[in-house]
Amino acid sequence: HGNAAMKILTLTHYFASHRGGIEIVAEQLGVALAKAGPAEIVWAASDGSPPPENFPGRCVGLECSNVVERRLGIPWPIPTPGALRRLSGLIDDADLILLHDTLYPTNIAAFLLARRRAKRVVIVQHIGHVPYRNILLNAAMKMANRFIAVPMLSNADRVVFISGLTAEYFSKRCTYRYPPAVIFNGIS
Repeated sequence: HGNAAMKILTLTHYFASHRGGIEIVAEQLGVALAKAGPAEIVWAASDGSPPPENFPGRCVGLECSNVVERRLGIPWPIPTPGALRRLSGLIDDADLILLHDTLYPTNIAAFLLARRRAKRVVIVQHIGHVPYRNILLNAAMKMANRFIAVPMLSNADRVVFISGLTAEYFSKRCTYRYPPAVIFNGIS
């Protein structure tokens, strides 16, 4: 990439103000990437939580419906068509797409758009299987991992797991382009 700053688009379902572990790790990783050397960081997430004020890059709130979290308590924002168009433009401008987890609608869309445009994709996978008490949610999680997470992880340019348990869960289900790394909490 020479002396030009690499343009990194990182995606999460919410910004760190939502106070979830994935979002907090994503913010820390974005700060670390900005400090590490010439990189322009753009962090896109749903507009369901406000972006950080002191992030060393640009934050883009994507218009999403938060109905699933309000009704079921599951943090799963659904992007509007306008948000998907905006995401498409952000992907066009990026050199590298950094996705935090696989099962969020914006991350699935970003992965598909990035692959279509031959953009490099790194996935930081935080979770494996979430054992819901509800039998239907449990079955849906297993199916989503099998038909969405596994193909995304198997086709990413690189995969980083934030725990050995998550790596072990997917190692039985995925074949990777390159051996995945385990970096606890996604930061080294």
